[in-house]
Amino acid sequence: MNFQDLVVVVFSYIDFGGNNKWLPDLGNCCPRLKSLNLDLCTGYTVKAVQAIVEMRMKREEIASLEELRMYPSYGESDCTATNEEIVWFSRVLKFNGKRPWYHIKGYDS
Repeated sequence: MNFQDLVVVVFSYIDFGGNNKWLPDLGNCCPRLKSLNLDLCTGYTVKAVQAIVEMRMKREEIASLEELRMYPSYGESDCTATNEEIVWFSRVLKFNGKRPWYHIKGYDS
């Protein structure tokens, strides 16, 4: 398997180095990529992820993302989508960034 074949990418507990230093340029590679998951990662910004989504939408030879999940680490404000960003993402793909799968009703706020 190589990057050309990737359909789903899951990053878990990755520190992208702050200010997107190590965030892969997924707007220009992995032409079959359909789903991007950022699970408890740090060091990236929502704006950088939005730029990836927009780049993939513009490129004819690269598939647009269909699904995006961003579950930021606790206290990572740069990695948490604002209401406006949630609306934008929700218009162009299946987006989940509100509550991670491990949310426990009555314990997590």
